Amino acid sequence: MKKQEDLESEKQMQSIINNFLKRSIYEKLTIQILSSTPDTILEQTVIDNLHTKIGPNFSDEYEAITKLSEGRQAIYTTFYLENEILNGGFNQYFYNSTGSFAKLAYKGLFRIGAINLSVLMSEAINIYTKKDQNITKDQTRTIEGFTIYSEANSLTDLDEKFYSLIKVENLSILRINYIRNNLNEFID
Repeated sequence: MKKQEDLESEKQMQSIINNFLKRSIYEKLTIQILSSTPDTILEQTVIDNLHTKIGPNFSDEYEAITKLSEGRQAIYTTFYLENEILNGGFNQYFYNSTGSFAKLAYKGLFRIGAINLSVLMSEAINIYTKKDQNITKDQTRTIEGFTIYSEANSLTDLDEKFYSLIKVENLSILRINYIRNNLNEFID
């Protein structure tokens, strides 16, 4: 029999999941929507809106994002940069399609005020660019290919720096502040 604490924890998790699945997704954002959206869901609200501009299969993701304002690009590219690195490091970031946004993410980090992280991103781009031929030849989209790819470069050395820097330059807070201070960049 489960402990009462475990049952409460499961209930809370189920509530969080249900709320996420039932969230409002706006194809068009207005000043009123953004102003009344709490900080706790502001980033997700903007990301959801950006996904409506990309379409369901993400085949035109890069083209769609590059047509948006620099503020929207900054939120999108830094959001996925952070998620990819936290999930699998710089190797995963560059290995996946998100790596195509590296230069935009660099500019986005600078735009939202993550200066030290933008310097680190520049370093990551330089390493990736210099070793691109050796790295990409092993990108076979298999576990073995990813393992070879990960071992073929020194991007993993930057992961710990990233983890340390986000404790100082909290990207979520910086993105929320940027959105709040630049609402006009996010309205349709």
